[in-house]
Amino acid sequence: LLDPAVALHRVARPPGSRNPVHLYRLWRTVRACRPDVIHAHAASLGPLLAGTGARTLLTVHDTGLPTRGVRAFDAVVAVSAAVQRDLAGRRPAVAARVVANGIDFAAIATRPQQPPPGVLRAVQVSRLVAAKKGQDILLEALQRVLAARGAGTVSVDFIGDGPDRDALEARAR
Repeated sequence: LLDPAVALHRVARPPGSRNPVHLYRLWRTVRACRPDVIHAHAASLGPLLAGTGARTLLTVHDTGLPTRGVRAFDAVVAVSAAVQRDLAGRRPAVAARVVANGIDFAAIATRPQQPPPGVLRAVQVSRLVAAKKGQDILLEALQRVLAARGAGTVSVDFIGDGPDRDALEARAR
C-alpha cells in the first residue's frame, strides 16, 4: 500500500499499445503535476518530457534497449558497467553514470555453510525472461538441491511476470 501522501496517477495504457492518446494523457498528467524531477525508464519518452519544465533522469536497465530520445534527458544512469559500455558504443555523446542496481553483498553478514533446519526459502524478483534473468538456471539448480535434500525442503517464490511465465511454470511443474 502506498502512503496517503503519495499521489498515484494512472495513464491506463494497455501493454504494448502504441496509441498516441496514451502519450497525450501522460504529457497532460505530467504538466498538471508540475514535478521538479521526472525519472523515466524508456528513452523514447525524452522528447515528450523535455517540454515539461522538469529535470529529467533516465535509468537504463539492460543492453540493447532502444536509445532514440536518450539525448533529451538531463541525466542518464546505467545499472551496470556493461549497460554503460553499450550506451557509449551506440550513443557516444551520452555520458551515462553507473549506479549499481542490486545488493551490496559485502554489507551482508554471511551465514555458516550449514543450512538452517527446516525449509530453505529463496525469492527471485524480476521480469520472467529466462534468457536475460536465468530463471531456468534457478529451476535446474532447485531440482539438484531437491534431489540432494529431499522433497519439501526447499521453496522458491518467483515474483514478477513476463513472456516466459508459462514456460517457466511448466518447467517448475
